[in-house]
Formats: sequence, C-alpha cells, structure tokens
Amino acid sequence: MVFALVTVMLCACTGAPDRRGEAARLEGAISGMAGVRSFSASITNDITYGATLRLEADMGAASEGEIAAVVSRIKEVEGDDFDKYQQTTEFGVGEGVSVLRNADFDAEQIAGDAGRMRRIKAGLRTGVGTMSWFRSKSADTMEFRDGGDAQEILTAVRGVAGNQGVKVTISGRSGSADPLWTVTFPFSADQQAGVVNLLGGLPTSVSSVDVEGGHISRLSVGIKAGNDPERDIETVINSIGPNAQHPLYLQWGGYSPDPTRGFQGSVDVAACAYGARTLGDEQPEKYYTADAIALQKKLRTQYDTCRR
Repeated sequence: MVFALVTVMLCACTGAPDRRGEAARLEGAISGMAGVRSFSASITNDITYGATLRLEADMGAASEGEIAAVVSRIKEVEGDDFDKYQQTTEFGVGEGVSVLRNADFDAEQIAGDAGRMRRIKAGLRTGVGTMSWFRSKSADTMEFRDGGDAQEILTAVRGVAGNQGVKVTISGRSGSADPLWTVTFPFSADQQAGVVNLLGGLPTSVSSVDVEGGHISRLSVGIKAGNDPERDIETVINSIGPNAQHPLYLQWGGYSPDPTRGFQGSVDVAACAYGARTLGDEQPEKYYTADAIALQKKLRTQYDTCRR
C-alpha cells in the first residue's frame, strides 16, 4: 500500500495523467502498418524523469509514402492524450540513418527528409557511422558521426538543403585527427573552398571549426612542438581576418613542460563573449603555466573588445 501510494504521488508531481494504456494502444495501431519493421512507444511519468513519451520506428525499407502514412496515423491515434508529455521521436529510415522530431509532426516533411537523407548516404563514397536530421520550431540540425569525409558530406548536404538554414555537425571516427566541423548553411561551394584553403595554410593543427555566414566564427587549434605560440596565433588571426561583423572565438593548446599545468588559452577577436567564468578563469595559476597566462592576457588585451 505504501509503495502504491508513493507511486501515485510521484506521478501526480509531474502534472500529467498516466498514459500507459494509450501508449500500448499506439504501439498496436502502428506496429502492423506497411513499411514498419518495429515500433515502440515508451513513457515515463515520475518526479525523477518527468513525463516523457519516446517513439521509435524502424522503417529502413519503407517508401516515402509509407513513412508519411505512419506519421499521419501516429498523430491521429495520439490525439491530445500526450499534450502534457515531453515527446521525442526517431524514424529509422536506413542503416544508421534517422529522421528525428519532438511532438511537431509534418508527414510530408518527415517523409521528404527521409528521402533526402537516403540520397545523401547513397552519394557518399566514404562510410558514415550514423546520420540524422532533427527539425523543430526553433532548430534545424543534421549530424554525421563516426566517419565520412567532411568536404564530401558538406557538398552532399548542399545538394539537398540548398539555401535552407540547416546547421550541420560532422565528427570523424574516435581517435582520428579529423577536425569537428559545425557549419550553418547556406554555405556555397566557393565559400567551402575558401575555408578549406585557409585552414590548410595555417601553421597549426585544427581540432574544430565552426562556420557561420560563410565565415569561420570559432576555431580550436594546436600549436606544433617547437613553434612560437604567439607568432602562430597571430598568423591564424591575420589569415582569417575577423571583424565586428564576423568575430572569431579562437582557442589554442600546446606543449607544456609542467605535467600539472597546461598551455592553453582563448581570445574572442573583435568581440567579448567569453561566457560564464570557470575555475581556470578564477584561479588560472592552478591550471595553466605562467607563459600561457601571460600570452592569453596579452592577446585578449590586443584583440578583444572587452572593457578593462
């Protein structure tokens, strides 16, 4: 009795009714539809995880018409039963290929995105572990993980996204030296070639690069052993040429002879958006070498726009 009472109290704390029966009904309605290999509807409704509905549909061999029909049927069966639930949905539309949504469903858009993702994968010469496309009222993001050639992927995305404002994230296989790419489209072929050529001419290694409006907005680099850190960082800044309209948040790291303190730093060139202060900002001498602290201070004084 005590256990049952606690369970009821926990469910009540979320403000959402128990919908386990409705979730089971939804599973039954969708599982037998054409193109559906498997379908699950799982819920939580407690004080720890909140009220959530998680839908997973394996439709790897389904046609776009079958996908659209399933999406429409899900919304029809759901009605307003899960209005108080946080919903996430994954449509598996190929090996490692997913279309993701929350509760905002557009059957034709989801089916069309499935077809577009399939065409991207079919056109890639190098394999990608997983790829997904998520859209909501406030976000439009593609993610490519665990492999693939970043330039080939960006070219393929351009072919299906056009001038759409999608943000694309590309990460290589674990342990590879390939940088993490985050690119907000539109991103023309000429802009892509310019960014690639620029990065290839830098005296540093590159671990991650963000591109917005066709310009590099964020960059993480590694100073090569034996090089002059200040000279290399200034070369990076001058090569990119950031300005007030297109600032650059630059992070760097390099060799430290002190095993207890690192050699790294950052500067927001032509801007002042460092975010929340960390322990490294509050007590840098505990985390970074004296040379690293001095270099960061000098470069921030020279390049950012913060008041001092």
